[in-house]
Amino acid sequence: MFILEALPLLVRVIQSGDSKTKENVNATENCISAVGKIMKFKPDCVNVEEVLPHWLSWLPLHEDKEEAVQTFNYLCDLIESNHPIVLGPNNTNLPKIFIIIAEGEMHEAIKHEDPCAKRLANVVRQVQTSGGLWTECIAQLSPEQQAAIQELLNSA
Repeated sequence: MFILEALPLLVRVIQSGDSKTKENVNATENCISAVGKIMKFKPDCVNVEEVLPHWLSWLPLHEDKEEAVQTFNYLCDLIESNHPIVLGPNNTNLPKIFIIIAEGEMHEAIKHEDPCAKRLANVVRQVQTSGGLWTECIAQLSPEQQAAIQELLNSA
């Protein structure tokens, strides 16, 4: 099947040494988005459990705003369904997810009027209600990232 052949090629582009250079970053982000779409729409064609941790490590997307929204929407789908690989054991991946959300906000990857911004803000608000987990997530953010999370909460 075509998808089985495409996935290793996409990963090779993403993991290439010059994948984040100015001339390659858009292509790289398109590849990351494509991997997410394969997992979302053709989960029977890939080992999602194996690919998902890699995909998370490649986020967020900064340059390609259209793909960023689709990628963040898929991330929200996974979080909202309490996907165990995304959240990690005892929610240990939430600080990393907060960093991804904050970086997306800082790079204006998602417009505040987009429904995805509200979904991301709701993820953050849900963690806010759980005291210790909120403190742990916020503690791992830089002051700029903390400000970005606050900006998201204020605007969405």
